[in-house]
Amino acid sequence: MTGGAAVHDPTVVAPRLDRWSVARLVWAVWVGPAVWMLHLAGTSALVPAACEHGISWSINVATVLTALLCATGIPAAWGLHRHEGGVGFVAWIALVSTVASVVLIVAEGAPNLVLGPCP
Repeated sequence: MTGGAAVHDPTVVAPRLDRWSVARLVWAVWVGPAVWMLHLAGTSALVPAACEHGISWSINVATVLTALLCATGIPAAWGLHRHEGGVGFVAWIALVSTVASVVLIVAEGAPNLVLGPCP
């Protein structure tokens, strides 16, 4: 066939991901937004206890722990970004999403270093 039309060759098989790579891709896609939401809900739930009992450090610890957990998605996505086709694209989206989630967690936690939890 000529004229630039693509021909499907059934003997050419796209590279498949092994189970470990699929698990890493799923982790990279979901860890960022999920942990960010966990941080948002968890630190909001800690505010009354932190104010009442004077344990505002618990909010800072929650911020550090969720940021570290969220950051585990970065190497998972980075290791898969060079795959061909849709896997590489999804890995890039996961990388951007996870980095953005880490930045959001740190940005949400930064005022707690200066401001107290009590109104």
